[in-house]
Amino acid sequence: MKLKNCIRCGRVFAYIGNSLCPDCIQQDEEEFILVKEYIYEHPKARLHVIEQETGVSQAKILRFVREGRLEAEGNEDLLVTCERCHTPISEGRFCLNCINDLTKGMVGKDKDSLEEEDKHRTGKMHISENLDRKHKD
Repeated sequence: MKLKNCIRCGRVFAYIGNSLCPDCIQQDEEEFILVKEYIYEHPKARLHVIEQETGVSQAKILRFVREGRLEAEGNEDLLVTCERCHTPISEGRFCLNCINDLTKGMVGKDKDSLEEEDKHRTGKMHISENLDRKHKD
């Protein structure tokens, strides 16, 4: 078991993959529910009004949107931007176009790197076959 300090409150806790202690995670969850319910009741509310009414910071509200936990559909004030092309999006880190491009790029790179590895493997086998032949002669 690895012990870490919470990045928010500084308390020591048993690290299980999250940089926040269980108390701060619980606080985040309570704030998320509060914001989610407020937005459900007031779908066109401006970001600064949501902050005033819920007490949850604008940065944290936008973090919930970026994490995909809240969707800003129909509320332009809650839009975040794609991290790659800076297009406004209603949730997540990347727009659909960039997701498709990145996925194609990853698939292409994997295929290219596999082909490159195959070339190296073939070359090594060929060399070792030649060495075996030389040792036999």
